[in-house]
Formats: sequence, structure tokens, C-alpha cells
Amino acid sequence: MRTKREQDVGEVIVGPWSRQAPTTDKDEPERLAKAIADQITTGQCSVVRWTSSIDDVETWRKAARRAGRILGVSIRTGVSDDRTRVWAIDAS
Repeated sequence: MRTKREQDVGEVIVGPWSRQAPTTDKDEPERLAKAIADQITTGQCSVVRWTSSIDDVETWRKAARRAGRILGVSIRTGVSDDRTRVWAIDAS
């Protein structure tokens, strides 16, 4: 018996205890790269984000490097020693 908060998603019952699998959107990395490019141009050539607000740190870093290619600049990315922040900076 299901509760009101549970719902059928194909063959899987999803409730408040679980998370839906991420959708594979081919345009998502490009949208993320464009958003990071906008943030770099308006944020004094750098962007810093909390890793807790990012689903996948390596995907974010890859998108940041793609943002650099969009802008035509060299981008360095990194993760803080305590793994709480990720950053991208215009290295040109």
C-alpha cells in the first residue's frame, strides 16, 4: 500500500526517502558552461561555489573549462583542501 507522498515512476516507486535518477540532458553541460561564462565575466574574472550546492564537482570543473573556451580565455579550476569550495579563475 502506498502513501500519498509516494508515486510510481515507471517500475520504481519513489517516495520521500529516495531521489529520482538524474535525467540525461545533453544540453545541460552547455547551459552550465554558459552560466559559468556569464559569472566569470561579471564576477571579476573568477567564480567560487560551495561544493554542497553542486551535484558533481568534476562536471562543474569541466563546464568551467568549457566556459573558458567559449570566452576564448584560459581557465584554471580547483577544489579547496577541505573540499568545501570549488573555483574557476581566468588565468590569461
